Parts: sequence; C-alpha cells; structure tokens
Amino acid sequence: MSDAYRHAPFAPDLFAGQAALINGATSGIAARAAEMMVAGGLSALVISARTEADGIAMRDRLRAQAPAARIEFVAC
Repeated sequence: MSDAYRHAPFAPDLFAGQAALINGATSGIAARAAEMMVAGGLSALVISARTEADGIAMRDRLRAQAPAARIEFVAC
C-alpha cells in the first residue's frame, strides 16, 4: 500500500457504499481525488480522460489498490 493510501486524511470507510464520477482523473488534483476516494472505501468509480492509454493505466492502478471496488474508465 502506498503512502497516499496509508495517510488518508479521513476515515477509511468515509465513502463506503458511495459512487463517484471524476473527469480528468489521470493526473493532478483529479488523480489524487480518485486515489483518496478509493482509499476511503468508495464502492464504485467512473473515471474519464482524454487518452485511452492513460485512463486504462489509472483504472488498473486504482483497481489494484481497491480490488473490491468497481472502477471503470470512459474515454471522453
């Protein structure tokens, strides 16, 4: 587990049972938000990005961090 997940600034179950959609989630603040929400127990996440390769890579990274969560990528 990376430091980003170990040092979440909120309870590990804050987002349990919740779903989110994050646009531009492959870099910057949006990527960090996706990581933190997954660390907070988010149940479902849809991310979008301009490039398919970056989106798929981020989706796979998030899935590895939270195998129980449903995480999907949509190209935009």
